[in-house]
Amino acid sequence: MNFKKIIIAALCLFIQLAVNATPKISVIIPVYNSEKFLEECLDSVINQTFKDIEIICVNDGSKDNSLSILQKYAKKDKRIRVFSQKNAGASAARNVGLDNANGEYIAFVDSDDTIKPTMLEKLYNIAMEYQCDISMCDFSIDGNSGSLDAKQQILVINGYPNRPVRSMLYLVCWNKIYRKSTIGNLRFDKKLIIIQDEHFNLLMFSKINKIAYLPEKLYNYKTTNSESITRTKAFSTEFKLNESDVVIRDLYDKLRTIPIEQAKLRNNVLNDIALNDIALKKAFNGLSFLTATQKFYELYRDGIIDLNMDLDCKIYAIVAIIIGKIVSFVKGITNAR
Repeated sequence: MNFKKIIIAALCLFIQLAVNATPKISVIIPVYNSEKFLEECLDSVINQTFKDIEIICVNDGSKDNSLSILQKYAKKDKRIRVFSQKNAGASAARNVGLDNANGEYIAFVDSDDTIKPTMLEKLYNIAMEYQCDISMCDFSIDGNSGSLDAKQQILVINGYPNRPVRSMLYLVCWNKIYRKSTIGNLRFDKKLIIIQDEHFNLLMFSKINKIAYLPEKLYNYKTTNSESITRTKAFSTEFKLNESDVVIRDLYDKLRTIPIEQAKLRNNVLNDIALNDIALKKAFNGLSFLTATQKFYELYRDGIIDLNMDLDCKIYAIVAIIIGKIVSFVKGITNAR
């Protein structure tokens, strides 16, 4: 009788350990008002060929039926865990996911996007084969996958990447898996209403030893959801000019601590961020093109960015600097009169 009890206890312990086993990948999905797209997103994640995952969904104060959809899916698939919070933005939602993730690697998926069935399997296999801190893939926008070159090889980069492929591949978070132990205590800056991904990745890149890039479009990024959690706050009419200046300059100050030998990618990204920031100001604050270029020139004048960057970035930067300098000069003369 005692022997039977021992066997039963051992089986119960084995089952408990199996249930609580560390998943290979934690998939973090911040959710805000995504009812039209959420089921398609969740289906693409739960139907991955790579099954050893946990799915952490963080409802960020959705006002539609997103939470009900999450709860319905959680009942069907025990790998899904649902957290809910008051609306605080994508950064806060992702941080909740990071704080509760158990996986060896971390993946981020936006709740209105989808991923190809083999994405996680391919990225994990590459990460294991090359022992990478980050593995990443290419992506399509609104299903426009374009043509793939079958001869393209996996690109492995030792140390800090210096932009051998287009910068957006590096800047976004959702086309990657990250080694959790390398992330450590790094979290998304909740103060940022734009460029959260860029900020996180630049700080992350300063910690890694190796990154691998698979030139295959396995993530489908959608632009059709106007209420997306990663777009709503950035493209809000509440986006104030002076507030964004403070946030951007604070970010630049942090990024300037990146070692000088890694400066080229940093400057590429700072240039992209500055131009995107100017575009937002122009669109949502009624800022004229000339005034916007003047703002960019001021960043250059103040030594926040320099021209140690790739040629395509450098051309845009030089044009903005020249026009901005002329605008500043003319305004100075006008004000002096």
